[in-house]
Amino acid sequence: MTAAGNPLAEATAFVLITHAVLWLTTTLTGGVCLLIWALSRRGGDARPA
Repeated sequence: MTAAGNPLAEATAFVLITHAVLWLTTTLTGGVCLLIWALSRRGGDARPA
């Protein structure tokens, strides 16, 4: 069996790897930004006006 001209196992591996790379980089970047934002907000509230 083939998917778009490629053997099914190779096509499946490509899709899973591509999805994992795109999802992981986006999720990790968003998590780091959220952490930085949360820490900067917490530090900002403690300072006197």
